[in-house]
Amino acid sequence: MFIPFLLLGALALVGYRYRRVLLRRRLRFSWESEALNSFHDVLVARFTSKGFAYQFTRTFYDLGAFLGVAGVAISTGILACETISLLKAAQQSAPPSVLSKRELKEYLAAPEGGETLLKPLIPGVTIPLSEFPLLIIALLASQAFHELGHIVSSALPPAPASLSGVGLALQGAFVSLLPHPDDAEYPWARVRNASAGAWHNVLMWLVLWAACHIGLHTAVRGAFWRDVLPDGLAIISVDYASPLRGHLELGALIVALDDAQLHSLASWKDYLLAPTPHPPVDSGWCVESATFSSQPTDCALHPGTALFTPYPLPSFSDPSQNHCIDPPSVFRDPAAARCASSPSCRSPSETCVAPAADTQLLRLQIKEADHGHTIVWKGPWREVFEQVRVGQYVPRVPLMPVWALPTLEAFFEYLRSLTLVLALLNLLPLRPLDGGVVLSSLLDIVCVPSGQEFDDIELGELELFRRRTARRSRGLVGADSTLIARWVHNVVAMLSLFVIACSLWVWTVRGP
Repeated sequence: MFIPFLLLGALALVGYRYRRVLLRRRLRFSWESEALNSFHDVLVARFTSKGFAYQFTRTFYDLGAFLGVAGVAISTGILACETISLLKAAQQSAPPSVLSKRELKEYLAAPEGGETLLKPLIPGVTIPLSEFPLLIIALLASQAFHELGHIVSSALPPAPASLSGVGLALQGAFVSLLPHPDDAEYPWARVRNASAGAWHNVLMWLVLWAACHIGLHTAVRGAFWRDVLPDGLAIISVDYASPLRGHLELGALIVALDDAQLHSLASWKDYLLAPTPHPPVDSGWCVESATFSSQPTDCALHPGTALFTPYPLPSFSDPSQNHCIDPPSVFRDPAAARCASSPSCRSPSETCVAPAADTQLLRLQIKEADHGHTIVWKGPWREVFEQVRVGQYVPRVPLMPVWALPTLEAFFEYLRSLTLVLALLNLLPLRPLDGGVVLSSLLDIVCVPSGQEFDDIELGELELFRRRTARRSRGLVGADSTLIARWVHNVVAMLSLFVIACSLWVWTVRGP
């Protein structure tokens, strides 16, 4: 059972050992601009005077530096916990060999056994495909605010960096900073600069969290959107390929499913995804006995019809009493009264009938601005849940699209999640990341005596490293001063590759 994890661990080891070869052959794409260089120069000039702006900004980012030091320990601890969770997950039973999209989503969301912290974001499976652009925009916004922290903090004395440019690459947003010649002599300044990006991300997360918990979100929603409950649920969107798309108007209300009134979003989900079938109806419909008995009994030969049986549904149905009827002709007929049994119908010539238990018929009772009607769905109810998105708010402004509120809520939810994840990932003690700079700078403070500078060999290596990486990174990563930093880097890198590889195995193709 552990063999796949051992193989993935070996693969991670090979990938780590040959990482330089892989990186040299990677697809390169980047766009860089010098538009913010003058802004950075203004900050450097303003902070050099060491007035109030300098004192406030330095105190602000010094707080972020302490957060960065704690964040390195926290992110490493989370990585260790995730490794343990993945090892526990190896003991789980295998998932079904064939999974539908909805079954795979439920399996990923709630695995049996070891619960892992990593949750995959797979467009079309774990998140709606339509929300993938929101995910990308939220990621870029988080990265842009992250890089803004590095730009501002790097302008602080005593060793302000020079901004070479800002840009976009395949891995996201970045800034290129040329370190100050005396950068190696101020390890705490390096800690502050490296932690500034994660500090910005944490502040963004705190602001978004506070906006949701102090009522600001509710106030804005109440000002521009109207709650339609308990009248029903508003139709927000319908899949382009859905047969229901031409029959459901956006903004219309779904009042009930069959005879069950919709009083919350949970009632919509619970009814359509119920593990056991609901009773098909609470009462039947009165139809003419002669008309009913003259209908065919084999619905396969008559597409568009469904099997109806006398109501109440008998425990042992006689096939000769079941007949195929066009469902809309019964459900939409205003003259078809509801009934509890045949004697309760208005005329002795009428029979009380209802859909057979296995017909998979679903009645959607729709209420629009000036009228209401019933739409009949024939097929698995789960497909309706997958193809139709509903909500409880509609815009007060007529020109505002009905999908605006769910889209904004999804965007800010992605933004809140990604900005915190970005902070934790960047504080992992790996040399390409901010956490590697924090760790090496802390070791410089602890291991290098006060006033001692690096020897000529180390300074030469540092200058060579600066020239090679200044335009491709922020120039904030210095040479590791001790063997401890290299050892921690190697261990964390191996754990990271192991977690990534094993997570893909656990969440997608895990076998026995």
